Amino acid sequence: MAFAIVPLLARLACAHSAAVNSTVYFDRAAHPLDRMSAAEIQRRALGSKMILPARICYAGFLWCMKVCILIWLEKVTGREQPYGRAITAVYVLVATSFVGVVLSSLLECRPFALYWQVWPDPGDCVIASVQLVTMGVLNM
Repeated sequence: MAFAIVPLLARLACAHSAAVNSTVYFDRAAHPLDRMSAAEIQRRALGSKMILPARICYAGFLWCMKVCILIWLEKVTGREQPYGRAITAVYVLVATSFVGVVLSSLLECRPFALYWQVWPDPGDCVIASVQLVTMGVLNM
């Protein structure tokens, strides 16, 4: 369980950086490009770049918790049958679902640079609705 603090602290650092620097998801009518300085554009791009590792670290934390529960179940059952096969199958399911969440986090915006593109508007992919639904469903 102590290992799970690593992705949680990494997420905290990334999310803090994203919050301090803002992201590319903002009201473009209220903040037109001609009023934005180059420093603000770079700051928003950095904040958006930090969102991706924050999402992956959060998933890493949740999936570490799942693995901790499986390890505990192994200790309790001693991997006696039929529990041994079921626990192995759940390990495979947990690993596969984690890969799915990471892929949905990284592949939602195409091309990849849209994640931190300030202008023109990168579109709805930066909202990460696909990643949110995928992570929610696979977390269940």
